[in-house]
Amino acid sequence: MNTSQISAAHIDQAGAQRMRAFKLGFLTNAWADGTASERADISKDLSVTLGDFAAVQAGLRDGDSARDLSATTNVEAIGLLTAVDDVYAQLATNINTVTNGDDSNGSALKKTSTACRLTCSAPRLL
Repeated sequence: MNTSQISAAHIDQAGAQRMRAFKLGFLTNAWADGTASERADISKDLSVTLGDFAAVQAGLRDGDSARDLSATTNVEAIGLLTAVDDVYAQLATNINTVTNGDDSNGSALKKTSTACRLTCSAPRLL
């Protein structure tokens, strides 16, 4: 991979994405085990973390001056970002299924845990 587009901000944010994925899995499991009051707070945190993950993914691809990220034109990096985007889309769907109360058999919660592991183990961008 051409490293001329990689900055400290790119490294920081790419690494932070892995932690956000872990956090999403942790929060979703905490939501499933929580009381109604706890679930309300956890739902807010999930929403913020989902939004942050999506925004950073876009920034890594398209640039984000607030995060000091420049856009990438590297085909390999774009392919890796797209792979993470695909897993993230399913992850977000499963989290929303769980938090909307539509997961009576627990399958979306299991898929969320699997997707978090996949996101965390996705090929590293850097």
